[in-house]
Amino acid sequence: MILHLIFIFLVTTCLCFIYQIRKSELVFIGLVSVISQTCFIHMSKSFDLVTTTFFTAFLIGILALYRRKYKKTPIQITSLPPTILLVPGSIGFKMMGTFMGKHGDGGAVLGFEMIFVACAIVLGGMLAEFVFSRELEL
Repeated sequence: MILHLIFIFLVTTCLCFIYQIRKSELVFIGLVSVISQTCFIHMSKSFDLVTTTFFTAFLIGILALYRRKYKKTPIQITSLPPTILLVPGSIGFKMMGTFMGKHGDGGAVLGFEMIFVACAIVLGGMLAEFVFSRELEL
């Protein structure tokens, strides 16, 4: 588990270098990724993938909003690298393999699951901003 979290921190740091994020933001963004992925791992034992992804995106949105309030950092800088780790790319890969194997029903199920996970990422971030951005501006 510790090794997994270290690799999550390193992957997020590499994403920050790709997107040319300031070095002063690297540690906080890495911590947001580690916290969100720890939440994802623990919640995935009890909930389905869509619910887990929604609450993890919601958590990333909350942490990005608090970073905006205290350090005047744009939300996109703090939330983009941790959110990339939630993207359902492996589900799309399995879906295409299922369709190629002439199993249309299984491919359709995986396709809808991928769409629901992508919607959960968007809705989690939007809900965090809707609920907490008004509170932070007061």
